[in-house]
Amino acid sequence: MSTSVKVTLEFGKGKASQEINVSASATIRDVKTAVKSAGKGRYGSIHQISLKEGEKRLDDDDKKLSEVAKAPYTLQVKNLGAQIGYRTVFILEYLGPILFVGAFAGVRLGLAGPELQKLVFGDSAKGMPLDSVALLAIYCWVGHFAKREFETLFVHKFSRPTMPLFNLFKNCMYYWSFGAVIGYPLSSTGFVAPPPTYVNAGLAIFLLSELGNLYCHVKLSLMRPAEGSKKREIPTGFMFDLVACPNYFFEIMSWVGFSIMTFLPASAIFTLVGFYQMQEWAVKKHKEYKKTYETEYTKLKRKAIIPFVY
Repeated sequence: MSTSVKVTLEFGKGKASQEINVSASATIRDVKTAVKSAGKGRYGSIHQISLKEGEKRLDDDDKKLSEVAKAPYTLQVKNLGAQIGYRTVFILEYLGPILFVGAFAGVRLGLAGPELQKLVFGDSAKGMPLDSVALLAIYCWVGHFAKREFETLFVHKFSRPTMPLFNLFKNCMYYWSFGAVIGYPLSSTGFVAPPPTYVNAGLAIFLLSELGNLYCHVKLSLMRPAEGSKKREIPTGFMFDLVACPNYFFEIMSWVGFSIMTFLPASAIFTLVGFYQMQEWAVKKHKEYKKTYETEYTKLKRKAIIPFVY
């Protein structure tokens, strides 16, 4: 009885194919390793493998090839190009907002010297204290992204090890630029706080949403057996009974609260852009749940991101 099987690798339309031999009990991870070895650097080091072009890719590295395909094996192979670890991207993209807002606040308080304070905020900044609501908002902003850094290091379990390197620059541009356009008006002498009722309401929404978001992330992490695992059951309880992605709902509500307590146009734009992106992710996850669990999930009648609405 043969202990190995032949696998035909196709590299896209019009490109050469290649045959390799792998163990009859080979996993998807073993196949990827064999592709890397056979290519000798020509095909890159990280690959997307699917049964047919355009079909769902085979991402569960622990699955045996024989479990996901039938012999004779023909696989579509795509070189994913330059990659970077998910955790690394998250750490860097969340660090920027902390540094930008913290730097503006430090300059405004004169910690970088009176010359720089005058250059950035003008003569009126000298001896003028930072608005108490602005300072509170700065603490909230820094606290949010510090929480994200904590979750990245100690809570999240990533199902995929890497993402395209380009995402690092795209994500950093998004978070870092908003850190700058929100940090400056918060620290400026022209900041005018909204009435106390709005500040208190916005702060309450922000803090409760932050706690809800953290709870969701911890719950999702506990449901994933280990780093790199694709396994996750249908989450239940708390806001998961109402929407597919309550973590995104709470994330948006945090920024709604922040916008209410600051009345900053840039914060409102940040909230709207964030909602647009997160609703796309939530709808995608909602569809994945439906496809994977079918009636077991659809009978729950959940929405994607906004309870009872969307």
